[in-house]
Amino acid sequence: MCGIAGIVGINDEGRVLSQMMRLMQHRGPDGEGRHEERGIIGLGHKRLSIIDLKTGAQPQYSPDGRYVIIYNGEIYNYLELRPELEKGGWQFHTGSDTEVLLAGLVLYGVDFLKRTIGMFALAFWDKAERSLLLARDRVGVKPLYYALPWPGALVFASELKSILCVPGVYREVDPEALDAYLALRYVPGPKTMVRGVFKFPCGHWAIFKNGQLRMERYWDVCFDSGNHDHINEDEAESRFEALLEDSVKLRMRSDVPFGLFLSSGVDSTTILAMMAKHSAKPVSTFSIGFTTGADEQADAARAAKHFGADHSSFVLLPEDLRRISDVAWFMDEPFPDPIVLAMFLLAEKAKARVKVVLTGEGADEMLSGYVHHPHLRLLARFASWLPQSALNAAAVLSGHIPMNILERCFNYPASPGVKGRERLALLLRSAPDFCQRYLAYASLMTYGDRNALYAPAYRREVMDGNYAERSIKSVTAMPGKDPLDDILNLEYRLWLPDNILFKQDKTLMAHSIEGRVPYCDHRLVEYGARLPLSLKSVPGKNKVILRNIAARLFPPELISRRKQAFMVPLSGEYGKVMQNMIEEMLSGRRFKERNLFDEKAVRGLMAEFNHSPFIVGKQLMALLMFELWCERVLDKGAG
Repeated sequence: MCGIAGIVGINDEGRVLSQMMRLMQHRGPDGEGRHEERGIIGLGHKRLSIIDLKTGAQPQYSPDGRYVIIYNGEIYNYLELRPELEKGGWQFHTGSDTEVLLAGLVLYGVDFLKRTIGMFALAFWDKAERSLLLARDRVGVKPLYYALPWPGALVFASELKSILCVPGVYREVDPEALDAYLALRYVPGPKTMVRGVFKFPCGHWAIFKNGQLRMERYWDVCFDSGNHDHINEDEAESRFEALLEDSVKLRMRSDVPFGLFLSSGVDSTTILAMMAKHSAKPVSTFSIGFTTGADEQADAARAAKHFGADHSSFVLLPEDLRRISDVAWFMDEPFPDPIVLAMFLLAEKAKARVKVVLTGEGADEMLSGYVHHPHLRLLARFASWLPQSALNAAAVLSGHIPMNILERCFNYPASPGVKGRERLALLLRSAPDFCQRYLAYASLMTYGDRNALYAPAYRREVMDGNYAERSIKSVTAMPGKDPLDDILNLEYRLWLPDNILFKQDKTLMAHSIEGRVPYCDHRLVEYGARLPLSLKSVPGKNKVILRNIAARLFPPELISRRKQAFMVPLSGEYGKVMQNMIEEMLSGRRFKERNLFDEKAVRGLMAEFNHSPFIVGKQLMALLMFELWCERVLDKGAG
């Protein structure tokens, strides 16, 4: 686990590369290395030592010196791959997974990536051909950014901040990315919030040679509930459990202490059960909560006690919200949910005891674990036989639904308020079209919300492209057998890598902790994608196959009956701190000079906060995080 950076076609005598590496110090505090050919290429590596602490430094070279590799990540099955590579003639000089990856690429080329089980972002340089291979893992656990600042030049790095210090890369907000951020709560790739800087897509490799970048996909997954041969459910559960357990075992390989981020949910508790089975000592577990008591600390503690784990629990205080400015710098791109602060602080506490943590991310996207999944699926079925006129009438009637009934229907941890009733009406009117239906439900701000918020001089530039809608349509070009398949295909390609895994990597690596994600093992994902929907979502029960497995591993009372959303409350004392920070933002000189948002519209949003704290609080936090990101990353770029 590390940070990588590189420049091709830039003759800077190492100055730019040094600055790029300095900005990633937190990703690799244990050492650094570089390979430079002046005017041709510079490769830099910041090391976080996890495997082979003595001889695993990078860059690493082939015996003849022709090939050079730097990479960020872990190849979990490196021990199983070594014997075959030795049979192919490779003589190993280290015990690292890095050399396994180097040997495989030298002996078998880019097809070797398909034989790996792991997470990675890599750069592989061929001196003789003067060609650079870039690649990213299948699901997108590890980040990689790149830019083409001028003809014949390429820069790449694990952090967007590092790209910003390269000449020819301009600190300018991409207006379409900003609009997508306020709609979807993240910027879907390949764009980033900075114009001209891109996310390298997961499951792809690329060759940069003779000033040209050629990219190809080497892995994909399609969620298709109809693509199975009358599967036996008992056999399916056994197979899924075996794949998950093997994934957990592989991710426990480490030469440094490791632990688990634990909630009361079935995802992380199942991982704990499997870790405890294969660990010779108590598993270190960590959880975080809030002063309101609306969290999962007590349930997590009970699960930890049941499995004999060494558990630590922490509390995020209202005044801790002030640290969100530091988080904005580490996040690289603005992130609207204050949950990143909770993850940031949890990693900060865990750092004293572990250097690796396993997490439960990825299960919801694979097994339909989100509350909006059954809602959208049901709405799609209604829209298939109800005429538009009936849906429009239902939208009008929704304005008269008592708020207590609306709250029970949507099962959220706080009242949706007036904004929630307006959103329901929009959802009903948009029901026949998948893209519009999804946007109406999942958007942080609707098209109308955003249109009203932008400063008049900026509005047309931002709104014309509608990048959020284009991103969704690009993924849903091949619909699945069921409306739920469409949702899972969409969220696995956009939401998971660009939101869920993005925030995990940034918050953990801020404290030099490696995050490992058992549910994102590609073997498990490929199997899970083909499961019938009866093993994923049925009325009143989600993640069916995982819950059935969990019922054999531990008592049902270890999982809270009603799963609570892991979210920082934006009411009470927490809300007061946020409102004070928003007021400070509005009075700031730089916010006014940017002239991106209409100050009157923002103040109007603040006035709505008490009527719809759940939705409006998130909208205000999105604006605050964007401005903090502008101040810490775009304006300064050096922390």
